[in-house]
Amino acid sequence: MFTLNNHINTIKDVPSDWIFENYLSLPEVLTGQKVRIKSIFNDKDNDPSMYIYYDEKVKYYKFKCFSTGRYGNAVECMKAYWKKDYFETCEKIINDYLEYKKLGKPSDKKEFQTVKWTICEHTRRLWTVNDAKYWTQFNIGSSLLERYKVYPIDKYTMCKSVNGILTGEVFTIQKPNIYGFYHSKDTLYKVYQPLYADKKFLKLADYTQGFEQLENKNNLIITSSLKDCMAIKSIKDIDVDVLAPSSENTKLPEEMIDYLKTKYKTVVTYMDSDAAGVLSMQYYFDKYNLPFVYINKEKDFSDLVKSIGISKATTTFIPVLDKATMKYYLIN
Repeated sequence: MFTLNNHINTIKDVPSDWIFENYLSLPEVLTGQKVRIKSIFNDKDNDPSMYIYYDEKVKYYKFKCFSTGRYGNAVECMKAYWKKDYFETCEKIINDYLEYKKLGKPSDKKEFQTVKWTICEHTRRLWTVNDAKYWTQFNIGSSLLERYKVYPIDKYTMCKSVNGILTGEVFTIQKPNIYGFYHSKDTLYKVYQPLYADKKFLKLADYTQGFEQLENKNNLIITSSLKDCMAIKSIKDIDVDVLAPSSENTKLPEEMIDYLKTKYKTVVTYMDSDAAGVLSMQYYFDKYNLPFVYINKEKDFSDLVKSIGISKATTTFIPVLDKATMKYYLIN
């Protein structure tokens, strides 16, 4: 496709940042940073859950929508939003981009800087009554927290890097109810801030949560968070092990699923009851024949415990779990 002063051969010639900026009315120009907006796929998304971010590996802007589970590149985003097929979407984007360039507006591809803020220092503190009040509402006590290597954090320092080089810019956070998740080498892999919705999790590394705590039980549940792992394991004498991926938008790899299916008599999923959780459970069912536990009374098991107590939560959960494990026997 040609004009007098433009050559657009394929959709790859249209900058990904232009696609997002042009169609999504972003609050700021994309320069390599991550931008958070309300989901364009979910009208009820009052707490912005969609991220536009730069993937340094492929040098392309992408999106993740945590309220619906959608993710992908700029073309896939607009294809889903417009409900068009791939070729119609590409044609519209290319034509709109050509019209944009005809107006003489800036359209050169930008040289992005990769800006990252990471935790470079942190200090632990002692447990307090306030901590106990928070965790015990989910039936999670000190023995489970110790076993899963969850410790309270006094403060942590964020350091800024540009293109992998530290800039010297830092700031320190010190608030109540901040917790660190560690693995066996006492290495921090995630910070959990339950009282701060906009920054509830800060992930430092990928890690399959609960893997080191497996006990060779007969059955396995793949759930959505370490908190749910602990809440489920707080059920007395339950014959299950529990795992959780490193984040809600991460899937366990195929080789791990294959291994787990040889190790356990049954493997089922129990994710959040929201749209993203249901999509995740459907993914595991369609791809690996893993049945799921679906309880829509609360978002997840830990919230169910908080709402009705461990006794009633258990009597609600176990029959649904039994149905899922029986289905596993039938289809595997």
